[in-house]
Amino acid sequence: MTRFHETPIVVLHGWGMNAKVWEVVRDDLEQAHTGELRFLDLPGFGHNREVPENYDLNALADWLNGEVLEASIVIGWSLGGLIAQRFAKRYPNKVARLGLVASTPKFLQSEQWPGIKPEVLQMFAEQLQKNPTQTIERFLAIQAMGSATAKQDIKQLRELVLSAPSADSKALAEGLNILHHEEEFSAVEDADLQVHLLLGRLDSLVPQRMRKLLVERAQNTQVDIIAKASHAPFISHKTEFLAWFERLRG
Repeated sequence: MTRFHETPIVVLHGWGMNAKVWEVVRDDLEQAHTGELRFLDLPGFGHNREVPENYDLNALADWLNGEVLEASIVIGWSLGGLIAQRFAKRYPNKVARLGLVASTPKFLQSEQWPGIKPEVLQMFAEQLQKNPTQTIERFLAIQAMGSATAKQDIKQLRELVLSAPSADSKALAEGLNILHHEEEFSAVEDADLQVHLLLGRLDSLVPQRMRKLLVERAQNTQVDIIAKASHAPFISHKTEFLAWFERLRG
C-alpha cells in the first residue's frame, strides 16, 4: 500500500461547471481510493449558494480552508486548479499533494507565457453580461475542441452541468475575472510540495507548450500530456485519467 492511499482527497471543478462533471469518473475514483473522497461545488456553483462578498482567489482559498480539515490531496480542474494552487500557498499544512487537471499557474497569455488570449477572455466577459446561458454553452464547446470524441464529450458535459442548479451570476463574472487577472506560481515552485499536472495536447485554453517553461521553474512538478485530449481529459480519456490518478496517490 502506498503512502497516500488513505489520505483524504478533495476535488474541485472549473469555471461555469459544478461538481456533477465528475460523475463520469466518480465511481472509479471511489473504488480506487480507500480514504475520504469529496467533490465540492465552488461558491456560487451547483448546490453551493454561498458567494463571498469579495470573490477573488484569496477568498476562494479561505473558503476551501473551511472545507479541508486535515492534510489532503487537492485535485483541481481548470479554475479549480488555480484555486488549489493559491490554497497550497496560503495553507501549506493542509495540502499533502497537489493534482492539477488542465490547469496552469497563469491562464492569461503574455509575451513570456502561453495561455488564453486577453481578447478571448474579454469577449466571454462581455457575452456573459448579454446572455449567460449562451456563453456557458460556447465555453462548453471549447472544453472538448480538437478531441476525437468532441461532440459526445460536449453533450455529456452539458447534461452533467445542467443536472445541478445554474451558476450565480456574480460567481460567473468574478470567476472570469480571476482567470483574466490572477496567477499563482509559488505553489508549483515549492520544493517541498509534489505537484502532478495532467494536460491535453489539443487543449486551447491551457496550451501544452507551457510544459517546458513550467518545468524550468518548478522542479518538483511532474507533467503528463495526453496526446489526443483537450480541456476535459477525465471525460475524453478516462483510462489515462485514472492511471494519472493512481500516480498522484503513489
